[in-house]
Amino acid sequence: MTRQHKFAREQVVEVQSDEFPPLVQIVALREGYCTEHRAPIYGCVHGGDSFSFCEEFIKPLSKAHKENMN
Repeated sequence: MTRQHKFAREQVVEVQSDEFPPLVQIVALREGYCTEHRAPIYGCVHGGDSFSFCEEFIKPLSKAHKENMN
């Protein structure tokens, strides 16, 4: 069974991978699902770059990042 989307469009989230920027903004809730994790996939942007992430690799902003954005 696949999961519903945990995050919303225009939400800024943290990426849990050293290969990508630490913060991205969600721009699309993809229709597809990651077959390995059976989790939703999100279309994200950071600056002029776009990425697709499985929900397993993103998390809500930490308190420290929220404070830095304000």
